[in-house]
Amino acid sequence: MEEWLELEIPELGHIIEFAFPQNDRMLVRTPDGMFSVGLQEDPAKVENVMSVEEVEVLDNGDSWGTEQSDKLNFDDEEWFFHGAESGDVTLCDLSTGERIEVANDRKHMLLINSANEKVIQKIEFVMADDPDDFSIAGFSYDEKYLVLCTNQRLRVFSRDDLI
Repeated sequence: MEEWLELEIPELGHIIEFAFPQNDRMLVRTPDGMFSVGLQEDPAKVENVMSVEEVEVLDNGDSWGTEQSDKLNFDDEEWFFHGAESGDVTLCDLSTGERIEVANDRKHMLLINSANEKVIQKIEFVMADDPDDFSIAGFSYDEKYLVLCTNQRLRVFSRDDLI
């Protein structure tokens, strides 16, 4: 099993919500609008794709938050967002037998080989204590990326064999 290497992601500021990578990119919503983060390059390419006003208008009858859907149709794809008040269960087990777990110290994520229960890699990740904040970890559905995201920081990893 290969080591997961961190991609360089430019600073995005306060993160409201994000969508797990699809087709080597992901969407991130901040108070400044919606950003596309292209993961095919290192450092990742960040592009503002919607203003705050456009995000509020382009909600397909749904919107953001507790009373609304967490799905956004953008660029001919459906994006499901995760944040303090949104999201669903994330992919935590890979077909390769790797899985992620929160360490007992609540300051790290552990990548574990399910076959022998040994820790493959330990990555710093501080869990949110404030209910208005979030700490979300999971793999992309195509199993190419590991995402660790809080309100303050987006971290994306790719396996060494995929870089």
